[in-house]
Amino acid sequence: SKKMSQPTQSACLGYLSFMTRHHVTVFVLTFCCYAFFHASRKAVSTVKDSLIKEWTPPNSSHPHLLPAANWQREPLFSSSKSAKEFTGVLDTAFLLAYSVGLYLSGILGDRYDQRKLMAGGMAGSAVTVFLFGYATELIHLYSVPVYVSLWLANGLLQSVGWPCCVAIIGKWFPERTHGFVFGIWSSCASVGNIIGNSLAALVVDYGYDLCFLLPASLLLGGACLILTSLIPDPIELQKPAVRRVSISEEENNEDESAARSPLLGNVEVTIASPRQRPPPLGVVGALKIEGVVLFALSYACLKLVNYAFFFWLPLYIQEKYGWTNAFSDELSSWYDVGGIIAGIICGLLSDLMWSRSPLLCLFLFLAMPALLAYSWSPEDRIVNAFLMAMAGFFVGGPANIISSATCADLGRRPELRGNAEALGTVTGIIDGTGSMGAALGQAAIPGIQAAYGWGWVFYLFVSMIGLSLLCVLPVLVRDIKRRFFSNNRAAEVQVAE
Repeated sequence: SKKMSQPTQSACLGYLSFMTRHHVTVFVLTFCCYAFFHASRKAVSTVKDSLIKEWTPPNSSHPHLLPAANWQREPLFSSSKSAKEFTGVLDTAFLLAYSVGLYLSGILGDRYDQRKLMAGGMAGSAVTVFLFGYATELIHLYSVPVYVSLWLANGLLQSVGWPCCVAIIGKWFPERTHGFVFGIWSSCASVGNIIGNSLAALVVDYGYDLCFLLPASLLLGGACLILTSLIPDPIELQKPAVRRVSISEEENNEDESAARSPLLGNVEVTIASPRQRPPPLGVVGALKIEGVVLFALSYACLKLVNYAFFFWLPLYIQEKYGWTNAFSDELSSWYDVGGIIAGIICGLLSDLMWSRSPLLCLFLFLAMPALLAYSWSPEDRIVNAFLMAMAGFFVGGPANIISSATCADLGRRPELRGNAEALGTVTGIIDGTGSMGAALGQAAIPGIQAAYGWGWVFYLFVSMIGLSLLCVLPVLVRDIKRRFFSNNRAAEVQVAE
């Protein structure tokens, strides 16, 4: 019982006993890395209204009063409805490429240097974001194939971030603190959204192209920091072994024709053993791990809702309440504030409990009325912000835990024991499946909204949360049986640890 209670007592503070500057550096660098990723991908959603206006004919009965460039060129789309649907196509294209990239990035991260993969992904994403939003506006190049190609490439490049970061944090921090550590760390996505919203609110009035230039600059600077300062695995800090060997021992290992040393006696030889990476488990082996498929399906439904708020919330606020573009960007940050708070609380409480599944089920159950409450929000900014934060709390909390701490927990499974290199693959499978579900949702949302209104979009959200809950329930039932009804609980606890 003492062994079983130790993780509970030290879940919050136990890791502080071994925290070093390397732990802090790794935490901060990976946190900023993924926050910059999210700040850059937030650019399109924050300026959708500006993009739609740029791509459609000017709404004026006196076009000669507008700048010549606005009425002399042929618009990209004939109506705002077509332009809005195209923004949904961009969201879908990004998420489809992102989901495919997650599967590949998880596998590559388990086989190659994660530091170089992350730095390359950030630098490449910086280039695509710059070209998409700034360069095309600078030279007045408005082309559907160009936009789609660049955003597809951006989705592939950004996919290296999450699997590599989760695997790195999982290697550096002990398993007993994963909930609390990942609860804080996974708020990097919400912090990135807030950064993206804040930057857009500051510069959108001076041109939407600046909303792409600033995040691209952050990504490029972050890539330099990752490449020069990140240590992806604590094993790289191990000093080479020094042992005393005799000259005769050295000579026996050399070729007979080599020159013999005239010195006698023993010498100290530094043996720098190369890092031995565990063999990767592979996709098939990762899928066989108990819980991976269920959590992947659950996250697919959950991420559909989370990313729908990510992509469509500012535009929804503008259309329903008629508030300005800049204010809508600022107000939408409250959804991320709720997600940040929930990630920390949910992660901490899940560390203190015997399983994470009860808390996940509770949050998912409460997310359904929270979403309906926000859809019925009156035209009051304070009430709207509060209900939005509550929706972000109950949706963002489970999303953060499933995509980070739950993935890292799989390292306790017998299939992964001693094989930390499979954490990237497992994370890629769960997050990739989630992104695939989110992509399908973003393709459906514009059509549902145009045909039935925003109310039915929220009904879709509630149904997806319900499906996500149904996927986690079998895990909860399994955990309850093992906790309270198993005849061999002690052996199972030992295997899980």
